[in-house]
Amino acid sequence: MTLAKSEPNQIEHIDNQLPQLTTEQQSPVSEEDMRQAVRTLLLGLGENPDREGLKDTPERVVKALKFLTSGYHQSLDELLNGAVFHEDTDEMVLVRDIDLFSSCEHHILPILGRAHVAYIPNGKVIGLLRLPVSVKCMEDACKYRRD
Repeated sequence: MTLAKSEPNQIEHIDNQLPQLTTEQQSPVSEEDMRQAVRTLLLGLGENPDREGLKDTPERVVKALKFLTSGYHQSLDELLNGAVFHEDTDEMVLVRDIDLFSSCEHHILPILGRAHVAYIPNGKVIGLLRLPVSVKCMEDACKYRRD
């Protein structure tokens, strides 16, 4: 992907606000329904969900999945916490090697890697420490795979 500078007439039309990250706050499925689904999966795998080692597994799985996908319910504005500054620069800002931990949306299995974030400020810069935080927000949601 090639990053290009904006044309001068495009700069005049840019809204000064960062885009809102909208997320669905209320799940259409209750936690109890989710626990029952995990219990059904265990039964389907030939396990006894009532045995001592698995008795609390549905609750633990639901809690873990909610934590691992918490990025669906985070606001980019809250994460940036006002760390957006006016700066007269048009040089690329780059933060490399941000550790990335996410989940594949097809299999709900872990994805481990590194992210690199680059942008051309166009009059506004984001505090450098906020870029890894923004990656964290995006990683806490299931991702699609690229073939």
